[in-house]
Order: sequence, then structure tokens, then C-alpha cells
Amino acid sequence: MKPRFAIIAASVFVGAGVAAAPAASSTPATPDIPEVRAAASSTLPCSIEMSIIGAGRYREIRVSDTTSPRTVTDFGEVPGGRSVRSLATGHFHADFGFKLRYHLGNTSTSLFSLSARDDEDSKEITVTSMGRGWGGFRRLVSSGEAVESTSPVSLYGLHDNGSIYRYRVAAGAGGQRVVTGAGSVAGFSDLKTIALIGVTSSYHALLANTTSGQLVVIKIPTTSTMTATRTVIRTRTWQGFEHLAVADCSEGSTNVLVGIDHDTSSAYAYSMAFLKNTTSSILGHGQVAGSWPWLVFTSLHEEGNPPQGA
Repeated sequence: MKPRFAIIAASVFVGAGVAAAPAASSTPATPDIPEVRAAASSTLPCSIEMSIIGAGRYREIRVSDTTSPRTVTDFGEVPGGRSVRSLATGHFHADFGFKLRYHLGNTSTSLFSLSARDDEDSKEITVTSMGRGWGGFRRLVSSGEAVESTSPVSLYGLHDNGSIYRYRVAAGAGGQRVVTGAGSVAGFSDLKTIALIGVTSSYHALLANTTSGQLVVIKIPTTSTMTATRTVIRTRTWQGFEHLAVADCSEGSTNVLVGIDHDTSSAYAYSMAFLKNTTSSILGHGQVAGSWPWLVFTSLHEEGNPPQGA
């Protein structure tokens, strides 16, 4: 049966306690490709899944080998998709012939949730507005998916003003998400992008690159008072990537990293050990096949199995 496509724009609601963000400023980009030790094979230790929005359309991309064609699932047009600035880390459920992906994201003005579902007959996108005042965030990262049966998850936003903000996202009655502020830390104006790389009961870890070329891990304790520590993993040549995506291959001992360079519409793949410091192993698997012209990327993880790579 030929798949049918449906796009559903759900009713608008405002998340409680979502504070308007300060005014935005821009961050320059400097293209470069990291100098790393080459891996023996272009085959990655595990596949990596990513979600993208390009030209207003939502797609899922799966890469298992840098030289083989990637697998792309196109869901179609996203309501308001051409103004999307960032998608937070995605989480998916797959069972009985269907797969459901869930993201938070922001446009130039607002926060929204997006779900993308497909089975053998259809593909469906649902977008729900959650509040205004989010245009200043250039990257969002989520520690998990907020559902009624779990504790609130953390949403982190890298803002143009150089701060990282934390919010708690809880699922209320009928699945309505409630968002409340949970602190911020200044001093990150040199970061280009952030990606989720570690979730434990005591801290959340973000992987980031800087405008000066460093690759760093930022650990944020799950305590009520927000603090953050920065650990340098590599000191130079990582400034060329506008997006980073991470996959956990074996409970943190091995990970896959894909970096996307907007200037050349290209992507590069790496395998990594658990990231502790500058001695942690990173191997380069080379350029990923195909052109990568899309401007909004994020990692996509199975719900309940967050990365543990730092």
C-alpha cells in the first residue's frame, strides 16, 4: 500500500514559567576539519540516527558506514518549519511496526514540541506550540522525553548571550508539557554547538566545540542549584562544525560522533572512547557520503537508553 502523509498542527498552549530570553547576538564560524588519528575502517562501531529540518521539512537520517548511502526517511513539511532554529535531542519508541520520534525545538520566536510517527501505511507530524520568547537560543539539548510516568527531564539552551539555561519539562494532564526555569550559568559565549553525550543520576554531560577549536565536555550536576564544569578533550581544529551528533554504542565505552560543516555541506564521522580528558581516544572514519545541506540537526536516541559517553 502506498504511504499517505498527514501533518497535524495541534492546538496552542503556553508552558508554565517559561521566561522570555534576553536579546540575541551572532557567533562567527571558522571552517576547519579536526586532525585525528585515522581509523582502520570506514565502518562505524554502531549506526547513528539523527533528525534534521531543512527547507521546512522533517527527516530522519541513519548512518552506519561513512562510504555507504545514508538512509533518509522524509516525513514532509513541518508547520512553521522554515523558521526553526534548533531541535533538541530526540527520543524514539519503536514497536509493533511503528516508530514514534519526539523533539522539543525553537523557532525565531517560540518553543514547540514535534512528534513524527510512521508505520507501513502512513507518516504523520504533530507540532504543538509551547510558549514565546525562545528566539535567542541557538541550540537546545534534552536529557529525555517528558512523560506522565517519569520525573521531569532537563532542557538545556545555549543562548546567544553566552549563557546555558536549564529548564524542567514535565508532562501534565493529557500529555501537556509544563516548562519551568531551573537556573543558568554564564561564560559559554565561545561555544558553537552542544550535543547530549552523557546522562546519569548525578549529572548531565554536553559535548561542545568552541570558536577557538577546542572540543570540550560540560558537566552539569542534577542538583537544584545549577553549576557547570568544563573539561577540554582536544585543544585545536574542531571549530569547523556547526552541529555535533552522538550515538552510544556500548553503554559509554564506545561512541560515534558526526560533525556537520555548514560551509561545505559535509559531514565527518568519528569513534570515541569514554571522554575524560585530552588522552581519551578519538579515531577519524572520514567524510560521510553525500551532501549535507540542512541547517538544523540533532541526535536521536532510543527512549530509556540515553548516551553515557562522558
